[in-house]
Amino acid sequence: MPRNDVTGLPPAERPRSVVTQPLMSGRELYKALGFRTPCAFFAAERNQRLPVTVFKLPGRRGRFAFTADVQQWIASLPSAGSPRATPDKAFTPT
Repeated sequence: MPRNDVTGLPPAERPRSVVTQPLMSGRELYKALGFRTPCAFFAAERNQRLPVTVFKLPGRRGRFAFTADVQQWIASLPSAGSPRATPDKAFTPT
């Protein structure tokens, strides 16, 4: 069964946007980037702290990002159990 290079999931198991949509916007975009509210997303955009490039489209409201860019960013995040995910200062019990 073919798999997606970024998610590693078969087509039937991928989120809907991954399967059919080249662009993400609105709630789907800010939630995928880890923001709880649109206000937090827009504050990060204003401070140029978004992990992917977002853009406006003529005649459309809101911000957009390429789904593939968001997927690549998510794939680049360390897993919970990976060595890269551990903090710099290890916890040492006293």
